[in-house]
Amino acid sequence: MSVLKVLRLAMEEMGMQPCATSCIDGEPNC
Repeated sequence: MSVLKVLRLAMEEMGMQPCATSCIDGEPNC
């Protein structure tokens, strides 16, 4: 698992939607 994916999952658990991180990590969740 990439570092960006770990950060994205952690931010989602805090109720945030890091769209940019998702796109950079190759998962278009925008």
